[in-house]
Amino acid sequence: MKILSFDPSGNFVEGSGTTGWVLYYEDSINSLGQIKSFDYTSQVDYWIAHMDLIKALEPDILVVEEYVLYAHTTRAQIGSQMETVQLIGILKYFAKLHNIEIVFQSARIKKRFNNEILLRKNILTQDVQRRYYAAGMPVSQHIIDAIRHGEFYKTFTRKKALK
Repeated sequence: MKILSFDPSGNFVEGSGTTGWVLYYEDSINSLGQIKSFDYTSQVDYWIAHMDLIKALEPDILVVEEYVLYAHTTRAQIGSQMETVQLIGILKYFAKLHNIEIVFQSARIKKRFNNEILLRKNILTQDVQRRYYAAGMPVSQHIIDAIRHGEFYKTFTRKKALK
């Protein structure tokens, strides 16, 4: 089973978005990376890069952090184009078109797999300069957040579904 987890950022016009992603194959991290908006000349090209990645990796399940507008963040979103919400809608549509199961998770679940836990489980390692690595590769905060979503899915969501 292949699980692709995303920590999505649709921001192109309203900042430099970076989506972290991790592909799990047979419960282990197979590959990981980032999609950075500044690598693309248009918002649509940036969003297409997400769909191209899904096509290339052929996951069975897509795990995506959902977007929720909280009361304490509403003022900061006044006038926003809500680009991340648009990207999530595209991912939802794309998954449906290609018969890929999609699971949305709250951003709050990331607290369940903090860095300390990921280090203890040997999912992350850290060098003497305190940089993080996963599967032997350096990782950004975006990738670590995608790992958190993948680990939560494997540990809780999928286990519940198998019962």
